[in-house]
Amino acid sequence: MKKIIVLSLALLTTTILVGQNGKQFILNNKADLEYSLPDGAIRDTISLEEIILADSLVNKYVLENHAKYSWTRRVENYYEYHRQYAGYRTETPEKAIFINAFFLQPKEVMSQYLKETLISYKGGGSNFFTIKVNLKTQTCFDLMVNAPK
Repeated sequence: MKKIIVLSLALLTTTILVGQNGKQFILNNKADLEYSLPDGAIRDTISLEEIILADSLVNKYVLENHAKYSWTRRVENYYEYHRQYAGYRTETPEKAIFINAFFLQPKEVMSQYLKETLISYKGGGSNFFTIKVNLKTQTCFDLMVNAPK
């Protein structure tokens, strides 16, 4: 009985946190990430703990490195962005997470769509960006801002 309660609580916690305010979506294998992941990348599962770690690293990275980029505005509210996640590995055994962040979500877009389709925009500056996180080294890399000034 205790195992069932613990498992139920774990599943409930995962559902709540991964769907945090309806802003977090793990991309499933239907999502076309051909141009977003490195050549030869193999998709991998990601855990709630890995998502929390990646988000904290990205939040810190965008705040500390703002001066290096010509953004239309500073990203000071990373956790307010809608985020799509995809775990992957390359020829190294290190796991990484690709994050697609966008500030505006069209109202008509359903959450299932956001799990299957990578959202992309033309323009928009810092309202839309992608970044990758190496979970082993806990580093962020390949920051790409949509149409920076």
